[in-house]
Amino acid sequence: MAGKALVIDADVARASGEAGGRSRRSREFLLAVRDHRHQLVMTQRLREEWRRHQSRFSRRWQTQMYGRKLVCFTDQDETVGLEERLLKLVDQSTERVAMRKDVHLVEAAWVTGRRIASFDEKARDLFHRAADRAAELRKISWVNPERQEEKPIRWLQEGAPDEAGRRLGRGLQRS
Repeated sequence: MAGKALVIDADVARASGEAGGRSRRSREFLLAVRDHRHQLVMTQRLREEWRRHQSRFSRRWQTQMYGRKLVCFTDQDETVGLEERLLKLVDQSTERVAMRKDVHLVEAAWVTGRRIASFDEKARDLFHRAADRAAELRKISWVNPERQEEKPIRWLQEGAPDEAGRRLGRGLQRS
């Protein structure tokens, strides 16, 4: 089974070097990505974020991913205008700032495997609510490696399938 392209937020890389449960779950998730031959999506911005937040573990893991040719590069040119459209969907400036901080994850996911892994529940909630008015978002799956009820490792083992329950906007009333 071919692995899927995953946009992995730098917060997962940062957590892999800390102490505690989040660190362990982050490392387990990254190792499962590698072992099940999923691809790490990289853009220039993601690469810079990973470099700023890398731990010794994530640096070694990323080197292994490059060595196994499991890194997928994209320049996001195909998503011109997506950021502007999404930012117009939120009313409060604080929400726009928060959304702008992570919109590059959505843009990268949109042009690759349409899958995001991040610990950022605030960003997920913002994009989830915006999905009511942005069809593009309803095609993107989001998994939080820390939330065991989401069974992130099993999801990776099963090939990171596109499951309706993981998609942004799931359960929203649509007219």
